[in-house]
Amino acid sequence: MSSWEGCASISDTNGNLLFYTNGEKVWNRNHQIMPLGDLLFGNVSSTQSSIIIPQPGIDSIYYIFTTDAIGGNGGFRYSIVNMNADGGFGGIFKRNQLLQSPVCEKLTATRHQNGLDVWIVAHGFKNAGKDNLFYSYLLTKDGLIGCPVLTSIGANHYQFDLSDVNAQGAMKFSPDGRRLAVTVYNQWQKYIELFDFDKRTGQISNLVRLTDIDLPYGIEFSPNGKLLYVTNRYNYVWQYDLSLPTATDIRNSQVELFWPGVTTASVHCQIQRAPNGKLYIAMSDSNFLSVINYPDSVGLACDFKLNGLQLSSGTHSQYGLPNFTCSYFYNPKIEFAYSFPCNGTQQATFTAFTPMSVTNWSWQIKHIATSEIYSYSSKQFNHTFSDSGYYSVSLIAGNDTIVKTIYIDAPLLPMADTLGCGLDSVLVNIPASYRCIQWSDTTLALYNRMIRVNGVYSVQGYNSQGCLIKDSINILFNPRPSQPVISKVDDSLYSTSANAYQWYRNDTLIAGANNKGIKPLMAGIYKVVVTDSNGCTNISTGYASNVGVKELNSGGVRVYPNPTTNILIIESKTKLSYRLLDLSGQEYIRGTLNGGLSSVEVGHLCEGMYLLQVSQENANNPQNLKIIVLGK
Repeated sequence: MSSWEGCASISDTNGNLLFYTNGEKVWNRNHQIMPLGDLLFGNVSSTQSSIIIPQPGIDSIYYIFTTDAIGGNGGFRYSIVNMNADGGFGGIFKRNQLLQSPVCEKLTATRHQNGLDVWIVAHGFKNAGKDNLFYSYLLTKDGLIGCPVLTSIGANHYQFDLSDVNAQGAMKFSPDGRRLAVTVYNQWQKYIELFDFDKRTGQISNLVRLTDIDLPYGIEFSPNGKLLYVTNRYNYVWQYDLSLPTATDIRNSQVELFWPGVTTASVHCQIQRAPNGKLYIAMSDSNFLSVINYPDSVGLACDFKLNGLQLSSGTHSQYGLPNFTCSYFYNPKIEFAYSFPCNGTQQATFTAFTPMSVTNWSWQIKHIATSEIYSYSSKQFNHTFSDSGYYSVSLIAGNDTIVKTIYIDAPLLPMADTLGCGLDSVLVNIPASYRCIQWSDTTLALYNRMIRVNGVYSVQGYNSQGCLIKDSINILFNPRPSQPVISKVDDSLYSTSANAYQWYRNDTLIAGANNKGIKPLMAGIYKVVVTDSNGCTNISTGYASNVGVKELNSGGVRVYPNPTTNILIIESKTKLSYRLLDLSGQEYIRGTLNGGLSSVEVGHLCEGMYLLQVSQENANNPQNLKIIVLGK
């Protein structure tokens, strides 16, 4: 295979070669070009022209992701290989599917926090407003989620001299996937950037910038993730100590492992971690690779060896080495994976990965909001999450502990079918934790949507587990029924016609009063709520019933109901003032009435007998009436 820079290869779990690529062509294990394995839109002169990712849970499907050189029109794409094709030698059945364009030559991958899915990350380039944009795509058992997690952070890679060569340089994850290192290949910016990576969400944060590094090109973490190795186009090889607390401390920890003063006709370029724990460094047009034998050791103790590995006769290294998912080189003492079936339930399967000597497993799942805890003690188990929110999942095995935070989403459409009675709009809210929101009737990814037209609205989106969730809602707008009118016929009250009725006295529901008419048994303010055939309601104005009325001796003053529990009604044709006192003479309520009706609230008074004193205009003496207030 000929490639100036990027390439990728993949083997089975026993280490047997399956196929390899330079980003433009794909060769099978017999070194023959696969069916449709030519004319890929990567580029042999792209720093990380390609990477091969097996589809989680499917042993025959592989995705080849490619990047074009120097921000070319080929952009960031993927092709899919089926290893069952061509008699088991593999063939491409989907080719050059565009994801983003243009992009830098940077391309890397790490496993999702669940231990199964894979994040693939590329970087924007030469596109106004997107030169500092990271694209994080997730590959799951159901395929590639087509909309990425976007993070705008760090350097604009197309800046200052506005050169296409600024797209060059590598990007790598630490073995555990929690840190991301990026070269900024620009003679004016002169730095590399470090970030934190959230393996659960795909978000990138916490920029740390290491300055005064001219045209950095190759980059790689040590197996323990505490040291960083960098090459540049002037043939330097450096080591940095990432365990130090500040960017200045890290920058000052720089150790030169190789520098141009050492005689060599080759330039050190790409760096790649290997399963044996060593780092290998490509050397341009050389029959050798340089080697770092102990990359977890600080300083010269890492044992950099120029020309440490000789290649086969007649072969030469150039600028690149095969690009891999960085998680392949992560070997923690204990780990666990989890998966959701994407079938509408919130049941997850948890599996521990521990040494053979471990025979006891202690799990704890804690709902962070409620502190509710669930415990398990087997190597593998199923757990159903009954509520949304954040959960802390911990595993103790032997002397080691690992903790991960899982988020369970609220329903995609938290509301049921909606009848908008007397409304002209309904606001539908999608929880922010979903992404790739797609409505059936609009291309806009609306999380808050005001709906004003009757109909069934369907929406889909990916939840925090990478599951595609679909839901729909039926929204129906109807006018309210006409306000009912109460009329009195003999000793009964009647509502205008409706589909259903509910009567109230003094704003308290009257149990069983569900007919068109009602015969009042006590004085008070009566109202009726009517419901039409669509379930929409309306309420009448109050109707004062005179049952239990007490009329004073003169002036047309009436008081009711008596006894009462909540409201005392005072009616008068003339102006009057009134006071409510207890039998000891203490005043509780005072008011005036200019004719008409007054509702006096007495529900706050203690149970007992009171005296209502009424003084009418132009009357010589006040009139008194005993009022009984009943307990509720």
